Amino acid sequence: MKSIIKFIKVIILLSIVTLNLHSQWNSNTAINTLICDENGEQSVTKLALCPDGSTYYSWFDHRGSGYAVYIQKLDVNGFTVFPSGGILVSNNPQNSSLVDWDLIADNNNNAIITFTDIRNGGSINPFAYKISSSGTQLWGANGVTLSDSINSFQPNPKVVQTSDGNYVFFWRIGSGPQKLAMQKLNSAGVKQWGASPIIWSSGTNENYDWPSIVASDNGSVIVMFSGYTGSFISPSNYRIYSQKVSISGTKVWNSTQDTVYSLGRISGFYTPRLYSDGNNGAVYCWHDDRNAVNRTTGYIQRKNSSGAIQFPLNGTAVSGNTTNNHFTPIAAYIVLQVKHILHGRKQIQGRHNGVFTFRKLILRVQGNGVMVLLYKV
Repeated sequence: MKSIIKFIKVIILLSIVTLNLHSQWNSNTAINTLICDENGEQSVTKLALCPDGSTYYSWFDHRGSGYAVYIQKLDVNGFTVFPSGGILVSNNPQNSSLVDWDLIADNNNNAIITFTDIRNGGSINPFAYKISSSGTQLWGANGVTLSDSINSFQPNPKVVQTSDGNYVFFWRIGSGPQKLAMQKLNSAGVKQWGASPIIWSSGTNENYDWPSIVASDNGSVIVMFSGYTGSFISPSNYRIYSQKVSISGTKVWNSTQDTVYSLGRISGFYTPRLYSDGNNGAVYCWHDDRNAVNRTTGYIQRKNSSGAIQFPLNGTAVSGNTTNNHFTPIAAYIVLQVKHILHGRKQIQGRHNGVFTFRKLILRVQGNGVMVLLYKV
C-alpha cells in the first residue's frame, strides 16, 4: 500500500514538473508573452479563444511598405504554433487609415477573420478569411469578397458563427445616409444569401452605424446598431436598435427593428457593445447623458430570444452614483448560480489614460448564470 501511495506521489510530482516545463505563460504581469516583435508597427490587435484552449492573435502589420494582416496562434500552454512573427493573411493594398474589423474562433478551432482593404479601388470593401489551426487558408489566398458594391465605403465588418455552423457577416455600407449590409457564408465560404448582400436602410435621413452581432437559436442571429442624424462626430437623435435575423436572412421581431434606447445624447465615436446572454438572447451595453447634466452613466438592457426586453425601458443604470461619470460598460456571461447582487471594486492601470477605478456589478439574468459588468468611473 505504501508503495502504491509513493508511486502516485511521484506521478503527481512529475506531472507538475512537466506542466511547468511546458508552460510559456508568465505569471509576472510585468513580463508579458511576446506575440510579434517585427520591425514596424503592429496595430488594431484582435484575440479569439478556441474551444480547445488555444488562442489566435491577429493584427495589421507595417513591417513592409504598407499595412498587411498577420495572424499568430498560441497553444493552451502559451507556445507559438505558427512561425515567429506570425503568418501572412493578406498583403492586398490597404488604407493608411485603419477601421475596425473582427476575429473569431469557430467550433472547429479555425480562425474567421473579416477586415477591409482597397484591392478593388479607392473605397474600402470587406473580405472574409478562414484559417485552419495549422495555418492553411481554407477560403483561398484572397479570401471571400463579401460585397459587390466596390465603390461604396464599407467599414467595420463583424462576424459570428451560427448554431448550425455557418457564418454571418454584418457591416456598414455607403453614405448619405449610411446603411447596413449582411451576408452569410457556409463552411466552404459559399454565399448563402445571394451574390449581393442584404441591405438595410432607414428610408429617411437617419444614418445606421456601429454594427454588432451575436448568435441565437436555430441558425439565427441577433444584431445591434445605432441610428442618428447628422455626423458620427456629433450625432443627433441617437437611438440604439436591434433585430433578430432568421436562417434565411429575414427579420424576425418586426418589419423594421426594435428600439433598445431612444433618449439620445450619446457622444460621437462611441461604439455600444453587444453580448450573448448565454440563452439565445442578447445583452446591450452603452453609456449616455440622457438627463443632460454633463454626467455620463452606463446602462444595460437584455432581450430574450423572442425579443422581449427583460430590464426597464431604455435600460438599467450600472450605478446610482450621480456624482461621477460611468463610461464604457462591458459585460460577460458566467454560468453560475447566485442568490443576490454583489459589488466589487478594482483599480486597473490604464495604458494611455492613467489609473481608473473600475466597478463590478453582477446581475442575475437566468437560473444558472449571471452577467458581470465593468464600467469606468
